[in-house]
Amino acid sequence: MVEWAMHYRQIVILITSCLLAFGVFALVKINKNEFPDFTIRQGLVIAAYPGASVSDVEQQVTKPLENYIFTYKEVDKTKTKSFTRNGLAIIQIELNKDIDSEEKDNFWSKIKDGLKTFKASLPMGVVALQVQDDFGDTSALLITMESKDKTYRELKEYMDDLKDRLRPVESVGRLNVYGLQQEQVAVYIDNKRLSEYGISSTLVATQLLSKGFATTAGTQRTPDYEYPIDVKPALNVVGDVEQTVVWSDAAGHVVRLKDIADVRREYPAPSSYITNNGRKCILLSVEMKKGKNITDMGEQIDEQLSAFQQTLPKDVTMFTITNRARSWVTASSTSCASCSSPSSPWLSSCCCSCPCAWPSWRRVPFP
Repeated sequence: MVEWAMHYRQIVILITSCLLAFGVFALVKINKNEFPDFTIRQGLVIAAYPGASVSDVEQQVTKPLENYIFTYKEVDKTKTKSFTRNGLAIIQIELNKDIDSEEKDNFWSKIKDGLKTFKASLPMGVVALQVQDDFGDTSALLITMESKDKTYRELKEYMDDLKDRLRPVESVGRLNVYGLQQEQVAVYIDNKRLSEYGISSTLVATQLLSKGFATTAGTQRTPDYEYPIDVKPALNVVGDVEQTVVWSDAAGHVVRLKDIADVRREYPAPSSYITNNGRKCILLSVEMKKGKNITDMGEQIDEQLSAFQQTLPKDVTMFTITNRARSWVTASSTSCASCSSPSSPWLSSCCCSCPCAWPSWRRVPFP
């Protein structure tokens, strides 16, 4: 064989060159992903029952949910657990080990559809019944958007425009926005004015709820009787809310909400928020579809981001926190926390030995 190879070395060189060319071509075209796909057989079913005690939630929500979930043969009954809290039921589902990825997806689709129908058999106070089964999904790109002057509502409009630009990219999967604060119309009852009209706070709350206002348990505050109320889209103008009639008599006398309360649009005190370099912001998480090439997706997204950046006002800024397409981390603040020395804004994700190499965005819970 060696003698043959030496005698026909031109053929050996040709075969070796072809194999090398095919290898380079495959390296360029092969699908690339920093994190491989793997099957996670766990999920959560969460039911919210505001104002209910632990025993009520256990008897009226948790047990009926368990009985329904156990009707599915894919569920491993020995490892499925439930947890009950005041106003909350959580069921941790684990599937049988022989369930593959395709069967797992089919199961979660079936149970989501089934729970929509099953919710009708639960108490009317159950305001939400949700399934979470996407624990294995990871973000390929994290983008923050921030502004000193713009409100969360205005930032959301810009973020929606960005999402519309990224959706046509074939490799882009889910787009999730985090850090948004829900704007509300708040009604602050004046107890003194309420007494002058001889109207009870319970009557006011009943009238507001009957006219389409939505609120949750536990919003009444004493001694000032504050009622933060989320208003449906049909009544989301402060002027319309102020004109709402809360009391009337046969003689035609009426008491409007503005006569007994201050109405204003505001953001409630958040339980948590996201900051980047100490400034509040909202965060866009971009996930990649399975079987796609992350480098190709990164190139297409970069084009869209560059074009979108030109349409933003000067007081709205974007930062790329993480971009797995480059396997680099972009940090908008890059001075070392320990030595205060500046560093490059592009830092390798595999050689971050210093804390300053990690992005400076974080989700901050309130104490």
